Amino acid sequence: MKCLLLSGYDADSHIEWREQLVELLAQLGHQCDVLAAPPRHFSWRVRSNGLWLSQRVESFDYELIIATSMVELTSFKALRPELAKTPTVLYFHENQFAYPDTEDMYNRVHIQLSSIMSALAADCLLFNSHYNRDSFLRGARQLAKKVPDTLDRTHIDRLSERSEVIPIAIDESWRQQNTASPDTRLIIWPHRWEFDKGLALMAAVLDGAKNYPDLSFVVCGQQFKKTPDYFVEAVERCEARGQILAKGHQPLIEFKRLLALANIVLSTSDHEFQGLSMLRGMAAGCMAVAPDDLVYPDYVAAIGRYPRQENVKDTADKVLERLAGPVEKGQVPRLYDVDQIQQAWSRVIAQIAN
Repeated sequence: MKCLLLSGYDADSHIEWREQLVELLAQLGHQCDVLAAPPRHFSWRVRSNGLWLSQRVESFDYELIIATSMVELTSFKALRPELAKTPTVLYFHENQFAYPDTEDMYNRVHIQLSSIMSALAADCLLFNSHYNRDSFLRGARQLAKKVPDTLDRTHIDRLSERSEVIPIAIDESWRQQNTASPDTRLIIWPHRWEFDKGLALMAAVLDGAKNYPDLSFVVCGQQFKKTPDYFVEAVERCEARGQILAKGHQPLIEFKRLLALANIVLSTSDHEFQGLSMLRGMAAGCMAVAPDDLVYPDYVAAIGRYPRQENVKDTADKVLERLAGPVEKGQVPRLYDVDQIQQAWSRVIAQIAN
């Protein structure tokens, strides 16, 4: 089939997903043309990318459209009526219902409603985890109750019937020989330095690590101008004690090298829809330690999950107890294998084509 792949907000993880998908589909004999909107000015982009993308389509003989959930699909199809009836898959890397609350909740409601409209305009909805799917459908039902006269349960039921889970694959390049010494405890925290990744909790973990001198950390991930001072200062205090091996964004080769030296890959996140960095750490042989909620029960062993407590300090104590406890070798479930993902896509495309 000739496919058009639309990425509405082409951030790094979306780029990785679409490049992997184009390769998988090519192996199945499908051709993909890609249109990708730059990842800038989020609120504006996700409300206007239907127009942006529609202006850049150069062909209309596509047999399938694959769009990310960031694409304003209703506008795109309205502005390109030649493609309005083309079978469409909408892929959800995340959903706007399961993010931690922010001051900008009013704008988020508009984006939430837009995502429901796009979902109704698609033939198939794919999610990267059961948590992502379930939280989207639950949020859509709750919002539908607030929208006067337009949405009812039958609309959301229709979305549920069209929904499946196909994660992003963890390819073989992440499976490597782990050389971590059992006598040391190196923990990698591989996340963006943003509030939704649990910066307050991680800062408390780093400060509490002074009572666990055998622990050392790699605090990697993309940094931003608005990173809270309390987090930067906690990293600096831990570094001054000699418990930080590396910090900040790491090139891919260096990140893989550090994973091979580590015992544990850690999450303190307040939201996570799949957790690629955690799965990649597990593929490299690290044990995953993560909250006992969000997507993590899907693949993190019970021994690696910690319960959230009433306050950050108490939760940090639970995390540190787990980091200092027994370590088991990480192992990624077959659900995330490339061949499994390719077979799932092949089945979905065959169903839509028929």
